[in-house]
Amino acid sequence: MLSMARTCLKKASGTSSRAASTARILGRLPSHNLSVAPATCRTLYNAAPVRLQKTRPLRASNTGSWNDDDKEKLLEFLEGRADSCKPENEWKLFAMYAKPGSDLTPVDYFKLIITNMEFLASYAPSVEFNEFRSANVEPESTINRGREALMTFATSADRWMQKAISHPEAEEKGMHTDSELLESAQHLAWNTRLIQQYKQGDMPPGTSWQDLCDAILLSMHLAVKNMERYVGGKWE
Repeated sequence: MLSMARTCLKKASGTSSRAASTARILGRLPSHNLSVAPATCRTLYNAAPVRLQKTRPLRASNTGSWNDDDKEKLLEFLEGRADSCKPENEWKLFAMYAKPGSDLTPVDYFKLIITNMEFLASYAPSVEFNEFRSANVEPESTINRGREALMTFATSADRWMQKAISHPEAEEKGMHTDSELLESAQHLAWNTRLIQQYKQGDMPPGTSWQDLCDAILLSMHLAVKNMERYVGGKWE
């Protein structure tokens, strides 16, 4: 049976080889890619961009372990960022990124999305990936709190990508003819729909949080790669 993630990407994708490759991974097609999705998602989940290293509030001990207090602080760090990304609060972030007297540019929106993925990377080492991706947990559990933050990042990425593409500068920068960027915008929009289905308990038969998690991580990873072409260089 087709997974929710594969259906999402198949409907959103055009003919690019990158989208086709992602669909094969998420769809777990009967090929040599059968077990790629978990490994690929683990890599994306744990990848910590260098830019965030100096801002991490905590680090693991020399043994690589985290105590419960540190895990909770990292989770609260993640939740704080996620809360600032909600529709009712995002204006505060916009004020931080916009130049005085100006609105956000497409590149500013891209920076916000990329930074959110870096916050996720900061949190990732403190939790077991397989548990985050596939365990059945209680709504109030720490794992579910992390999942909620990821979904908030995903829906905000959709909103901000749409704002970026509808900005007058987007056409000037060639974004309206960038097929890979537009494809990523479609994937992010599908994430929002899938998250709504998940929260309403109305997911397609045979699908689960694991499918949604894979779809979010992989589609956002590809989106970041497409956005970074416009961001360029070092920035804070």
